[in-house]
Amino acid sequence: MKRQTTIAPNAWLGAVLIGLIVMAGVLGFLWTPYDPGSINILARLHGPDAQHWFGTDEYGRDVLSRLLAGASASLTISLVTVAFALTIGIFLGLVSGYLRGAIDRLIMMVTDTLLAFPGILLALGLLSILGNNRYGIILALGLAYTPSVVRMVRGTVMALREADFVAAARVMGHSETAILRRHVMPNCIAPLTVLATSMLGWVLISESAGRKSGP
Repeated sequence: MKRQTTIAPNAWLGAVLIGLIVMAGVLGFLWTPYDPGSINILARLHGPDAQHWFGTDEYGRDVLSRLLAGASASLTISLVTVAFALTIGIFLGLVSGYLRGAIDRLIMMVTDTLLAFPGILLALGLLSILGNNRYGIILALGLAYTPSVVRMVRGTVMALREADFVAAARVMGHSETAILRRHVMPNCIAPLTVLATSMLGWVLISESAGRKSGP
């Protein structure tokens, strides 16, 4: 007898909201009804109508255009930041967890030091040094959230490096690089997927706070 699985209504609601955000970001990247930065004092604070579906702000700028452009910018920065953190974090986590020794102690010393600070505070501190621009935000948030990836990957790799299938691969003459690529890394995909989806939400909120904190 087959066991039927049902998806909770909250999951459907979350999927719809995420889909709308992604669609708004993609649409804002390709097209907006008006120039998001165009100022028209004569049209300031107009309510929704046929020309401006979401109305205008205090400077006469179209709210819908600014919403789409903002969603595009936030989504782009968040995706690039998560990709950056995953790339650096996976590499360092694999090296730390698999090679161990002095390099593991060095990497984890730096990682634990960074993890001692809340991600948003660390990102804001780095942002004051790197500059409050798109590239500065990506670099600051990427460095702030990389330690979480390093620790998760390291823990997974340490649990796998002594597994029977890894030992069998060594006996068969596979190189350490091949073992990492073919046997260890695929087993990190599932926890990395969960971490990446959670991190995307954290980065999205942090990115918005970082841009608002600038001059």
